[in-house]
Amino acid sequence: MDNFKKKFIEEATDLIDGLEKSLLELEENPDDQSIVQQVFRVMHTLKGNSGMFGYHMIDSFTHEMETIYDLIRNGKLQVTRDILDLTLVAVDHLKVLLNEENYDDPLVIENHENLLARVAGFINTDSSGGGLTSIDKDKAATNGSNAQMEGVTYYILFDPKLEIFNNGTNSLFLL
Repeated sequence: MDNFKKKFIEEATDLIDGLEKSLLELEENPDDQSIVQQVFRVMHTLKGNSGMFGYHMIDSFTHEMETIYDLIRNGKLQVTRDILDLTLVAVDHLKVLLNEENYDDPLVIENHENLLARVAGFINTDSSGGGLTSIDKDKAATNGSNAQMEGVTYYILFDPKLEIFNNGTNSLFLL
């Protein structure tokens, strides 16, 4: 494992440990928006970093969890016991996903799919018990989706200095 993945795992482990502590605080203070914001930021950071290092299951999973906390931040959901329970289970799942060898384990895959289904249940309903408005559904469908980008070609010029390889940088991860 290269040094960058090791560093990612160390940082992700610290973030997940901090997330767990924040969730325990949120359990005691479910209306504290600063804690909700903190949980959202951890999910957002994990999403971005994991995608950059090829941990796609973490990337997609934290994207969905981040959506729950974005809905809470925007007043469309409230922190409930069920959301806290799901998020605490998600913490354990994220720890498992830090080991790439688990990505082929049928039990991990099944658990991953079950958790995503549970997350979808929260995303598809708002705090009043009804569904999201069609505007919200359209917005949710386009966020993170490349469906509208079909047929678009991008050309990227990547012109690093030769010294980039002296410190072990893997340019593929930068792209």
